[in-house]
Formats: sequence, structure tokens, C-alpha cells
Amino acid sequence: VLPGETAQHTYASAGDYEVKVVAKSAGAATTEYTETITISDATDPVVLPIDFESYTVNYAFSDFGSVVSAVIDNPDASGINTSARVGTSLKPAGAETWAGTLLTLGSPIDFSSKKLFKMKVWSPKAGSIVKIKVENLDDGDIAFEVDALTSVANQWEELSYDFSGIDVNQSYQKVVIFFDFDNGGDDSEYYFDDIKQASSQPSTGIVGTWKMAPEAGSLGV
Repeated sequence: VLPGETAQHTYASAGDYEVKVVAKSAGAATTEYTETITISDATDPVVLPIDFESYTVNYAFSDFGSVVSAVIDNPDASGINTSARVGTSLKPAGAETWAGTLLTLGSPIDFSSKKLFKMKVWSPKAGSIVKIKVENLDDGDIAFEVDALTSVANQWEELSYDFSGIDVNQSYQKVVIFFDFDNGGDDSEYYFDDIKQASSQPSTGIVGTWKMAPEAGSLGV
């Protein structure tokens, strides 16, 4: 850059980075300055639709039941999902049948007109229950959940969830996801992406029932 100009760089992850500035003269002489800078974690809130592509959004997963979730590079960019980044949930051997993860949104979900959820899923097994549950920010007893079944293995598909029976007078700000619900962990890894609301009615999806379980605490599974 020339004097008075600025340079920009986008860092893929938080951490400490060394920045070196080398100033050159018209001749061979140079001078250098090095400084360590700290890039903070992303702080923007999670909002629908969720596509995991933003480096400024804090995709802070809250895992439970021994599941481990994160945002990673898409391991199978093919078919209906060629995006760069996706969510992953590993359900290790010994994980609880109700193990899962949740994302807290920056504001309550608007169910006034769009009562259908859609999510792209990559599962290592067909016929597996993938549950989506929405919860009140402060009261886990205020919740509604819907199940869908995977139909293929080892490829992306879009699952639909009909939330038309939800009580729109309540507030829901947490999105909870359970992979292979009702089965214990077996070291399977699941990928998910493009969580969004839609208006049209789903072609598949099973409305689920739920109850409180002491092991799950406020999650109400």
C-alpha cells in the first residue's frame, strides 16, 4: 500500500496473529515493524436462516448428552448442498439416546405466517429420526418438537418439519437438534445446514410427543 492507504485482511478464526509491516524506500533500504494482534471471537447473534457461512456470527453450540458439535468445512460438497461450511454433530459411543445440541437465536422465532422448518441433513444411516425442537428462552417447559426420518444414507437431503400445531402466543428462541433420536451413540457423525422457515406444507415429517426427563434438565426431552 502507498502512504495514507489502508490494507484489510479477513481472518478465518480467532487467535493471536503476528503482523509485519515492511517500509521500502525508492532505493534498496527497508525498515520493518512487527506487532502481535488479537482477533476476537465472532459476536453477531444467530438468526434464521442459518447457513454457517458467516465468520462474524457466533455459532455457539450448547451440546448435551455427550454430543460434540461444531462448524466445519463441508466434507461432502455435492448434490443439493455445495456450500462451503456446515454444522456437524458427532454422537459418540455411549452418548445418551436424547443427546443433541442447541443454538440460541438473537430474537424469538416468528411463527405468525411461516410454520414450516426445513433443514439439509447428511446422515450415515437411512431411517434415522432427526428431531427439531424449539424452546422458550427461559422456560424449557414451553416447547414444541417435530420429528422427520432420513430416507438416504451418506448424501444430502432436505427434511421438512410441520410446526402448524405450535402455540403462537408463546415465545421460542432456542432451536434444539437431535440426531438418531431414541438410539444411543455409536460414533456416527451427522452434518446439517440451511436451517430455515418456509410457508408451504411439508410432504414428510412426523409430529413428535415429548415429556420431561430428569437427565435432560431444562431441555424437556
